[in-house]
Amino acid sequence: MTTKTFRVEWPLRKDKETMVHENFEFKNLAGRTLTAVKVYDNKELIEFTDSLGNRYQMYHNQDCCESVWLEDQCGSWDDIIGFPILSAHELESEQERGCTWTFYTLVTFQGTMTLRWVGESNGYYSESVDFYILRN
Repeated sequence: MTTKTFRVEWPLRKDKETMVHENFEFKNLAGRTLTAVKVYDNKELIEFTDSLGNRYQMYHNQDCCESVWLEDQCGSWDDIIGFPILSAHELESEQERGCTWTFYTLVTFQGTMTLRWVGESNGYYSESVDFYILRN
């Protein structure tokens, strides 16, 4: 597991804090219960909090020649927040060279939420979405 330390400085965040971002596999959300989810207006960052107080961030570290954003949400957060996650999985689908769709799905007894991220590049840059757990 790779650990990164960097300053979180998103345009919509007022608090600038230094956190350690540890890679965290999305599928490991299974068994956890989310208590809060915030999708930022720019559709490039989602923050999650679980019942143990752990914070997670989902985003793409932008480089010069690519763009990655949350294109669509299918489901209701009301069916996810407050219920144990039974399944969390990721499916990536390259639509054409330089364009990737990645689907992240959370399942609870109450319902399902699927997040569709889209990445576009000239083909030489990553279009993947990163998922981190934040540590002080």
